[in-house]
Amino acid sequence: MAVDLLEDTAVSLKFLPPKRVTAASVQFYKPTDGDNPVASGSATVASWVANISSVTSQTVFVVYDASNLNPGDVVWMDSADSKGSRLCISEVDGTTITLVEPPPGTLETGDNIYPLEISYALTAANTQDRGRNYSALWLLTYADGSTSEKLRQCVHVVRCQFAPAMPAYQAKRYITANFPSWSVGRDAGYFEQIAKRASNKVKLMVRNVGAYPDLMGDPEAFQISAGLYALRLELALDGLFQGTDDLNLYIDQTHRGLTQAIAETVRGLMWIDENDDNSVELDEVRKPFTVRAVRQ
Repeated sequence: MAVDLLEDTAVSLKFLPPKRVTAASVQFYKPTDGDNPVASGSATVASWVANISSVTSQTVFVVYDASNLNPGDVVWMDSADSKGSRLCISEVDGTTITLVEPPPGTLETGDNIYPLEISYALTAANTQDRGRNYSALWLLTYADGSTSEKLRQCVHVVRCQFAPAMPAYQAKRYITANFPSWSVGRDAGYFEQIAKRASNKVKLMVRNVGAYPDLMGDPEAFQISAGLYALRLELALDGLFQGTDDLNLYIDQTHRGLTQAIAETVRGLMWIDENDDNSVELDEVRKPFTVRAVRQ
């Protein structure tokens, strides 16, 4: 998903490679010039390692040192009996780590946890010009010795960012009310993950109707119904739905509901800053209308 960076702001551009890297570099290009990067250099690749001392379950384990592990982090597990896999951390309690979901491989005592996310420091001068479709080209050298890859990350430099259409607390409230048995035992990481998926779905759908999310005059309007439809859709894609035995029918109906909710929200907004100048202009404001009624 494209990253929105604030203009005139020094920021750490972050990237999650498909697997652990030992070295990486990046070239950051404006959308109007694909030959001369506005910034380039070596990315920061952390070098710490956390060793698993004991395993409680496939989502809970203990490490000797958890100082580098934080809720929300995506890390890499190297296992003796697998090729390694991503882990998303939900909770950290002392040296006890809880994952959002179990890994594809098997957690075992002695497995190592490594950092996965890499970063590059952009200066305020690098982000001084607003624009869409900046390109960050990451050259990655993988720890397993496989062929290096160059991957593209899309970046928008914007005036303001789009508020989440589905906050995590609302996702938890909906899931707890409608699927109480499912919500039991689910920790914060699960609700944050499903809420993020729903919010990103709304952003994609807004682009699908020809608008840019960051130009919406009232982004919280998307929380009214669009975010809820997006949450229902993401839950259904995970097999969690109600009201029918036909999953495909439910997904189709929910997707149509989301499409309509997005269109209605965009049409109903009083202001969309279409020229991105932060000024409310006449042709950007929804005009009042009247309906002529004739008494018979």
